[in-house]
Formats: sequence, structure tokens, C-alpha cells
Amino acid sequence: AGRAQGQQIGSELVSRAEMAQLAQIIKTCRGQLTAEYTPLVEYAELVSEVQLGNQQLDRERIEKDYAIAPDKVLRLPQAMEQELLINNRLQRRENASIGLDITQGLTVQAQEVNQADQPTGRFPVLKTLEFVTAQIVDPTTAPPSITLQQEEVVVAEIALEPVDDGLETFEFVTGQLEKREREGNLLTRLLPGRRQTEWVVRRQRRQARQLVEELPGGVTLEMVAIPSGIFMMGSPEDEVDRSTREGAQHEVSVFPFLLGKYPVTQAQWRAVAGLPPVEIELTPDPSSFKGDNRPVESVNWHEAVEFCARLSAHTNRQYGLPSEAQWEYACRAGTTTPFHFGETITTNLANYNGTDRLGYDSSGSYGTGPKGESREKTTPVVLFEIANRFGLWDMHGNVWEWCADHWHNGYTGAPIDGTAWLNDEEEQAKQHVLRGGSWFNPPSGCCSTSRLNFSSGTRNFGLGFRASCILKTGSA
Repeated sequence: AGRAQGQQIGSELVSRAEMAQLAQIIKTCRGQLTAEYTPLVEYAELVSEVQLGNQQLDRERIEKDYAIAPDKVLRLPQAMEQELLINNRLQRRENASIGLDITQGLTVQAQEVNQADQPTGRFPVLKTLEFVTAQIVDPTTAPPSITLQQEEVVVAEIALEPVDDGLETFEFVTGQLEKREREGNLLTRLLPGRRQTEWVVRRQRRQARQLVEELPGGVTLEMVAIPSGIFMMGSPEDEVDRSTREGAQHEVSVFPFLLGKYPVTQAQWRAVAGLPPVEIELTPDPSSFKGDNRPVESVNWHEAVEFCARLSAHTNRQYGLPSEAQWEYACRAGTTTPFHFGETITTNLANYNGTDRLGYDSSGSYGTGPKGESREKTTPVVLFEIANRFGLWDMHGNVWEWCADHWHNGYTGAPIDGTAWLNDEEEQAKQHVLRGGSWFNPPSGCCSTSRLNFSSGTRNFGLGFRASCILKTGSA
């Protein structure tokens, strides 16, 4: 991959076809050229070897100036030279991965790639290099005239050294819903077209990494390492029960971070609420549905922020609410379907209202999926024993989760770097985003892209949150 990308740099910054043609003409005519043209022949041989991909070239030959006339000097275009250097570096660095995207104006943007299944928690380190490129203006003249131009390229080197981030590996099971036909009783077997369909879960065991925070009273807070990546945020226009507030779809890049394995529980809330205040007081037991392992609810946005501030002071790490982009990226975990389970959802996998609500035009099923039950309260976290591909539970249903962002009706002007979208206007800044749906909502409200807004002071029995944390950076 690195080799192909290096060749792409050369093909964009110099005309490789013209270089090859020039080299071939010079070598063909070398018998008729006098000794004064020896540097030109040597230059042609060098270009030919580079074109053939010879990685064992002597550095002195690569960096040499070939004087073809008193006032004319040829040198291997730096684009080709950088190609050789990049390829050599990649050969020395195992598991290194760089992604390069050539854009208009001969600039290069770099990003980390192929990290979705390797949540290392490392950032790419960007380095800027300056070099000179040569463009042949008229290859038919002897000696050829050239134009020199200063250019700049950014090359990404992925941090390969181990980072002492306190993360440990854990195993979990993911589930994907699949629709299958089955033969039921004797009547359905005898009568064509009477086959029954059912939704089954295909399970898969996976691994991820997590940080376990020790809280007062022997309580722990498990934070899952979310790898960096790029995803399409928002829903396509043809998605079932789509809202215009979920568009337009746009590409977002997300850096690595930590996110709570499940919503903050009542036991975790109580432990942190007992820590010294940072800005405001916290009620130790605000929830309507009691239970240490049930998610805390009936907390407003300011109280969720205070929880994260106290957690930061206690752990000496930077905790906060996730941005809306981080939340959706973490929920999707590489999927593009309405739910990380697939095209639909069942109440065997999440806590939401799976019954039809008369008078509300609310269906208990999503798409062609089945109806289910309504538990009419929160359930303990991890009850369903199925996580998404990143190792996160309860991303669909149970409680809505506060995000850091101020509310906007759509994504026009939204950040594309995964950061929170904040608003300077006081009235708009009073409304904040919630994600994920709750036990009270139909399945359509629990999609990966579903959005809700409430005043930052709102409390009710369907509003909770999960904490996020910025990862340490490594060094290349």
C-alpha cells in the first residue's frame, strides 16, 4: 500500500510518462552522444531504474546534480526522491500505515487508515516536508528546459511505540439480526406460501480494550477505547422513518477516545456525587426507577457535566460528555444500518416500547421487524448481553443520553472533525442534544441517527448520559 501511494505522489507531481520517454530517447541515442553528454546518460539511467522500482539505489546517485550544460543542472525530482524515502521507511517500520489523498493544487492531506479493528488509542503525528519538483516543459529540446517549483507535502507517521494508557483487553459478544424462513406446524408445511419468518441473532465473539476507573466505595467505571476513523454521519433520505433533522449526511473524521461501556449507573452516580463539588451540588439519588445497575436518570445537562468535572478531578484525566459525532460514530461501530444490530431491532436486544401506541401514530415495530413488549421502566445495563462491535452496551433505548453539543435542526455547517458543535447565540445554547432513545420510545426513536433536544435544565425519567474521555497521545 505504501509503495502504491508513493508512486501516486510521483505521478501527480511530475509527468512520469514524459520522464520515461525522455530517458528512453537518451539511452537509444547514447551511441551518438559525445562525452560531454555523459551526465545526461547517467541521469536517464537513474530515471529508468526509479521507474522500474529499484529500491536499492545508491543515495549518492539519487541526490546527485547532473550538469548537462554550463547553466543547466538536472536532479531527480523530489517527488520521486520522496517516494523512495517513504517506501524505505515503510519497509523499516512494521505495521505502519499511512493514507494519502492528492488534492487540487499539489497539496497532500494525510489521515490514519485501517485502524478500525485495532483500537490502539494513538494519534497520527503529522510532519511537514518541503521539496522541489521539476516539470519538463519541452522534452524535445536538447538539453531539455525545466521549471522548478517549491512544493509542500504533509506525511503522516503512525505512532508505533507502546503507550502507557492503562488499557486492558476484554472479550464480548456482538449480535446481528438476520431474517430467516422456517416451517412451522403441519398446516404451514402443507400449504405453499404459508412459511413463517423469524428474526434470529448471529453472535460473534470479539475483543476490545478498556480503562477501568476506581471510584469511591469500591465502585468501578469501565471506559471502552474507541478507535479513530471516518464515517458518514446522519441518515440517508430513503431510510425508514427518517427525520429531516438527521440530514444531510456528511463525512466526519473522529480521533480515538474513551466512552463509557454503558450509561452511567446509579451506583456510579452516587460514588461521584460524594466527591467534592466543582461547580454545582449533585443529588445522590435522583432516579425514578431504583437499582444500582440501572442507568441514572432524571439528571439534567448541567448535572451530567458536573459529574464529568468531578470525575476529571478524581482521576486526573479529561472527562466530559461525548460530542454528537462521537456518540453516533461509537454507536454505529462501523455499520451503516439504522441499528448496530442491522436493519431492524427487537425487544429481546434492547429496552424500548415494542407495542403500538394508539393515538400517537407510533408503531412497535421498525420496518419489517417484529413487535415486542413495553417494560415501562429502565432495565439494568448489560441485561441483553449483546454489545456492538466496539464493545458498547445499551446504545439503543433504555435512556436518552446527553451530548456536549448545542441543538441545531440539521447538519448544515456542522464540524467534520468530530468535535462538539457549539453555538454563540444564548437562546440556542440553552438547548442540548440527546441521543439513543429510551424505554418510553418506539424503535424509530432508537436508531443510530435519531436526535432529540431538550433545555439543559430538563430532568425526566428517560434522560441519562455516559461519559467520554480524551486518550493520551503517543510519539512516533
